[in-house]
Amino acid sequence: MIDIEALMDMVDGDADFVQSLITDFRSLAREQLEALEEAASEGAIGKAARLAHSLKGGAATVRARAVSDAAAAVETIVRDEGGEGLTEAIVALRERLDALEAWIDEHAADLLNRAQD
Repeated sequence: MIDIEALMDMVDGDADFVQSLITDFRSLAREQLEALEEAASEGAIGKAARLAHSLKGGAATVRARAVSDAAAAVETIVRDEGGEGLTEAIVALRERLDALEAWIDEHAADLLNRAQD
């Protein structure tokens, strides 16, 4: 769910920085998703687009492609399709983020070991 090799290459093998990036992304992504859901429920389409874009970029930075792709889908729906299907896209994004967090929890020790090798 995270391409750890690509992430390590990006930071020149700095395992501590990888750990920090993943930890920071995880907490920020959850906050952004909650804010995105709130913006969508309030009809704040511009804010929802900005949050989806930011979440997409953060996920891409940590090489979490499934989350990045799901956030991109939300962004596209908000910007290009007037919000039609937004609820379903946000649900899919939440599912991908939940799956990523579970994957991180399951593989945390392995990720650290691989990052430090």
